[in-house]
Amino acid sequence: MLPGVEEKDFQKGSLWFSIKRQHAIIVMADSLYYTKFKHHCRPNMEGGHNCCSDEHYLPTLFNMVDPGGIANWSVTYVDWSEGKWHPRAFSAQDITSNLMEYLSVCPKLYTLSFFNYI
Repeated sequence: MLPGVEEKDFQKGSLWFSIKRQHAIIVMADSLYYTKFKHHCRPNMEGGHNCCSDEHYLPTLFNMVDPGGIANWSVTYVDWSEGKWHPRAFSAQDITSNLMEYLSVCPKLYTLSFFNYI
């Protein structure tokens, strides 16, 4: 997405987020970076462009215009070990004492979302 968005600026974030009023104003006023993401981010499993605007636009925008004003961590626990485009979905059968013990010591853990609610 050059010029404008260098590789070092490109960020990926969670779909779970909240923003302050000042950041909402920044998003509403932005046309430069929004346009770049609109034209560049067209996911393709076979190659080509490999970004999703909903996961990359806001984190990249805020990293570039207000890096000190954002929290650089996720509010959910995700397991990417399956190597797919989406993290592993937890079911009721996955909830074991071992998982709970791991989550209790996992760094920067705030919430855990489950695919199938118990």
